[in-house]
Amino acid sequence: MVQGKPFPAKKRISLAHAGAGMIIGTIAPAVQRFYRQFVARLEGVGVWAGLVLPILLHGLLLAVRRRTMKTLGAATLVHCICAGNVCRWLARLGLPLDAWYEKVFAKMLETAARWNSDLDWVVIFDGTDTKRGGLAKIQNMRRYKKEKKSKKGRPSTKTHTFLMGLLILPCGVRLPLPRKSWYTKAYAKEQKVEYKTQIDLVAESLSWLKPLLPAKVNLIVLGDSYFEGERLFRLCEEEGWTFISKLKRNRCFTDGRKIVAHGQKLAAGKFRRHRLRRGKEATAAYRRQEPRRSRTHENRAYDIYSECCQVSRLGEAQVVYSWKTPVYTPRPRMDQRQFAALVTNNRRMPARKVVEYYELRWQIEVFFREMKGQLGLCDYQGTRFESYERYITLALLGFLTLEYERQRGLQKRSANAAPRGGWAAARTSALLQTVRQETLRADVHWQQECLKTPSGRHRLKKALQQAA
Repeated sequence: MVQGKPFPAKKRISLAHAGAGMIIGTIAPAVQRFYRQFVARLEGVGVWAGLVLPILLHGLLLAVRRRTMKTLGAATLVHCICAGNVCRWLARLGLPLDAWYEKVFAKMLETAARWNSDLDWVVIFDGTDTKRGGLAKIQNMRRYKKEKKSKKGRPSTKTHTFLMGLLILPCGVRLPLPRKSWYTKAYAKEQKVEYKTQIDLVAESLSWLKPLLPAKVNLIVLGDSYFEGERLFRLCEEEGWTFISKLKRNRCFTDGRKIVAHGQKLAAGKFRRHRLRRGKEATAAYRRQEPRRSRTHENRAYDIYSECCQVSRLGEAQVVYSWKTPVYTPRPRMDQRQFAALVTNNRRMPARKVVEYYELRWQIEVFFREMKGQLGLCDYQGTRFESYERYITLALLGFLTLEYERQRGLQKRSANAAPRGGWAAARTSALLQTVRQETLRADVHWQQECLKTPSGRHRLKKALQQAA
């Protein structure tokens, strides 16, 4: 034995702090559970879909960089498909991925409704743009906003527009409605389909959602000023739903006066102060906020005044005027106030409740940020728009996989440790970390089992040789 200093003790590597890494032989257990529970028994799910769909979901959830076709297919060293086959699978017109998503959504909604069938449900609609380069050659693209003068002759950025709806339940469950693609007039003419505005797409989504709602649920429909038109207002009024939206500056009363200008001129004595503190709002359960002390800028103060009046093209409605402090520009400015005029068809709802519910509209912006930053909503680089639509649906299925893991954690059926802040406050980032940690543990166990038998060692050796 060589004399000298003893070797330092080996440090134990904690999987709780490990990255996603390369998985050798195990499809993520969370993907396997989700597939068995919601997808495996659907009509049209055959052998090939049963092999490919779990691989793509695994690659989507465990990728740490851009979700390219190669990244999605190379989920593990054992279960691997090439980038070309991924492109072909997404391009298959006979693959009813959207129909499968609708059925999975209905099943998950039915499960979640058992806990929250007698409280208010909130559905939020908004459009999101997925930008591409100015030289991208892909169908159904439009110019992103206005062309800037600094482009100096270069082609302006192009984009796709998708209409998304997010259903939020009082327990914090977030279920994205099936995506709706907005077609340009030229693409709609090329595909020989009717051109539809985003408002038309929202009306279709609400009509599709209606049969899935329990009888006792009061649905709150939220949208920004783009959706405050007559059609959605009337639709919600006929169905008995509450519609809340922000008014544009040019919206008028029936006598021609501008509503926003009228609200800004109201005397200060008519307004009543309403304070909201982070985690103490009446809608706190919808927000999924990690329990902690609120910071100064997270506490909001609203000066509110409401009146029932005749709005042009909408008829009788409740208009809520509010001055908000602080103003985010994007830093919080406590010395400034921001004015907004909200309209709702529910004339009996208290004004403070209208303001609190409309604050929830920001949750869909958080959803877009998570989908683009954590699940690669903008990472598709192909040229077929139909394939891009299926890729968006695949990303939404990945989001539902994470929601199912949160649901199992709330029901105490998960063997995984609760994320920081608990299952109730867990969002996409924390749920992804939990899924990746469980997959690493399962892969280490799979390697240990392989080493016990000659055939297992041969299989492991072959997988490692392919990676090398």
